[in-house]
This record gives sequence, structure tokens and C-alpha cells, in this order.
Amino acid sequence: MKTTKQILGLIDSSQPRLALVLVTCNRSTRTAHIGSHDTGNYQPIQTDAKAVFTLQRMKDIYSKVSKLMSIQPDAIQVHDMQFYNRETKREITDTEFKNGDYDEGGYITTYKKYFYYPIENLFRIYEDGMPVYENNDGDICSDADALADCLM
Repeated sequence: MKTTKQILGLIDSSQPRLALVLVTCNRSTRTAHIGSHDTGNYQPIQTDAKAVFTLQRMKDIYSKVSKLMSIQPDAIQVHDMQFYNRETKREITDTEFKNGDYDEGGYITTYKKYFYYPIENLFRIYEDGMPVYENNDGDICSDADALADCLM
């Protein structure tokens, strides 16, 4: 059986930063997964957050998740948290963070959420809770202030 990384095409990065994929069905959001808790074969679906997220990439993830889970979700989300050195602004890898191997001065985080709504063909990015980008079926808006006025 292929691993989730192979199914979602995560072969290119030697040290991917994995992000969870979530699905929304009937107004309920949950982690996308393969298998079930009952059988002990539960495996959350993740994707490489280092790769660039685009409308096409989200469509591809949606298609693969739909096929794997045998459902047609109303939406999918990818949640990604990045850690940076406070002084150098260099990204801290997952391994460095878990081991505490980052420079003095601490770290800062950036929390991004990527949303895809297939019916509207809508792709939206939130960074630290604020909308920063939207592709609404080809109409692109990257004005964070305008998006915040419309959506918040």
C-alpha cells in the first residue's frame, strides 16, 4: 500500500514540512484520513507545506482526498505553521524546533490556512487569521485590506 506522502506526490523534498488536510462535509470539519480508529489503521492525510499552494494544487489535493475517502467534501483546508528565528528570520525546521536547536532570541510563528471550495472554484489564503489572497474562479485579489473589509 502506498503511503500518504506517495499518494499526494510528496517525493521532491528531502525534509518536507507536513501540514494536515481537513475536509468539511455538512458543516462539520474533520481531519482527512485513510482507515479508521476502530481497526487501528487510522492515518491522517498530510501534504508538503513547503511547496507553493495554488488553485490548481488545491484542486489536485481535493481530487485525491475525495478519491481516498470516497466522499465529495464541501471544502478542504490545509493548515500550516512555520517557525522562524526572531532575529535572523531564518525558518526553523521541524527537527530543530522539536530538539530546541534554534538560536538565542526565541522564535516567531506564522500560521497559514489554505481553503478550497470546489462549487465556487474558490481558493483563499489566511495568514495569522487575516485573509491575504483570494482566487475566486479566476478573479484574483491580493489586497489584504480589501479582503478583510469584505470577509471579516
